[in-house]
Amino acid sequence: MSLYSSEQECGGVISQVKRIAEEFEVSRDNIGEATRYFVKQLNDGLKRDGAPMCQIPSYVTNLPNGTETGVCLAVDLGGTNLRVCSVRLHGDSTYSLTQSKTAIPRNLMTGTSYKDLFRFIAVQVRAFMEKDHQEDLDAWSRIAKDTPLTKEYRLRHFRRLGFTFSFTFDQHALDEGTVLYWTKSFDIPDAIGRDPCAMLQEAMDELNLPLVVTALTNDTVGTLVARSYTAPGTSGTLAGAIFGTGTNGAYVERMANIAKLLNRPEFASYKPDDMMILNTEWGGFDDKLVAVPSTIYDASLDRESVNPGEQLFEKQISGMYLGELLRRILLLLLAQKPPALDMKVPPESILFVSDSIDSSLLSFVASDASPGLDIAKEVISRILGVINVSVQDAMAVRILSIAIGRRAARLSAIAIAGILIQSGRLQPVSNVKASSKPHDEDTIPAEEVIDIGVDGSLFELFPNFEEYLRLALRDIPEIGRHGERRVRIGLAKDGSGVGAALIAWSAER
Repeated sequence: MSLYSSEQECGGVISQVKRIAEEFEVSRDNIGEATRYFVKQLNDGLKRDGAPMCQIPSYVTNLPNGTETGVCLAVDLGGTNLRVCSVRLHGDSTYSLTQSKTAIPRNLMTGTSYKDLFRFIAVQVRAFMEKDHQEDLDAWSRIAKDTPLTKEYRLRHFRRLGFTFSFTFDQHALDEGTVLYWTKSFDIPDAIGRDPCAMLQEAMDELNLPLVVTALTNDTVGTLVARSYTAPGTSGTLAGAIFGTGTNGAYVERMANIAKLLNRPEFASYKPDDMMILNTEWGGFDDKLVAVPSTIYDASLDRESVNPGEQLFEKQISGMYLGELLRRILLLLLAQKPPALDMKVPPESILFVSDSIDSSLLSFVASDASPGLDIAKEVISRILGVINVSVQDAMAVRILSIAIGRRAARLSAIAIAGILIQSGRLQPVSNVKASSKPHDEDTIPAEEVIDIGVDGSLFELFPNFEEYLRLALRDIPEIGRHGERRVRIGLAKDGSGVGAALIAWSAER
């Protein structure tokens, strides 16, 4: 079953839904124009602070090569979940991961004090250590409690911990930063301007935990570092990207190109040829909608979001918002006289609750290509809390789900292409010939493979997401068939936590 056709037409409703779906089309010209504008905003961020894409320095200048060994810990504060991780590096590009995962209570996402959220984190860390690192707690309990907890003492006696903070912060050192603003439905005003490491350390000290935060990283930086460990190669990993609850990317840039850093005293020891990972914060790309097309449904969602007028690119791509786009369209269809859909919607249905639909619904429905759409009907009924879902309803939801997800993938290609172009790694191209297949890396010389690590449920679970992204890369003149075939995209599962642990490990050495 294709995007705009089916074996059974269901009258005017499906025609109406197809017209709505067409509003989510992103043309070849749109993609090309937006990519060029993305490169411009990338360079604006290299020149000055306060640019739409922040281009935040990570202070990570060395990537792992897969030979590292040891045990390291990390806390990963993501969009909806908190993870505490223990990573054992085996030295052969493999690792063992032990982790706990806990949903973050909604009331802590918008609390009045940062202390509530960070105490919750510290409590989860303690529970994890009681289960998997009790020996560290036992060792600390035997030490006099009146010992001054100086940073030097912590570094000598405590286990080091990496902190993935998946929100926008300015970084001042490997273990120091300042929260700039919240995204992904978080809004804790008194955390703005504070150091995430200091807030976490304060909470852990209150619980007397023998841990010291030695690395602050963004989830995309962590993903890039984790991918570098698991997929070492001749050319190295260029970028890490998240396409999940939120979206963002990090990439390796030459220090000589980061003009805004060159005159700062703390960067005086760096050489022009040195490399540093930059956190782009690409969710803020094109907030003025100069190049990225938008719909009335995007505008409605943005107006009623916690950060109207901001992160517009992210609101079209990330899983946190795709379900809300679908919900708003379905409500408009149901509000027609008579309703355009057959389903009956009880008052308690989550269709009436903002931000209640997860992108997994779109993935499930888009995956069902059976003639009767039985799986889609069951999922729609169960998740939305509606009854009497007809084939026509399921077909309508499927068409909309594919259109919304496909647009997210095509827009994601803009960011990947922008980094490819900025890196200069597309040149020179040797003897890479065009292929009729979307991707065929077997015939590409190892030194010309451009490696990108990706994490996130949308990339992993939405049907054909990577295929849609790759086809969009081919639509961009600066990439084309030749360039797209050189790109190796690898899933960096749990990359944000593993990467933070790796960075903490390297900081110790």
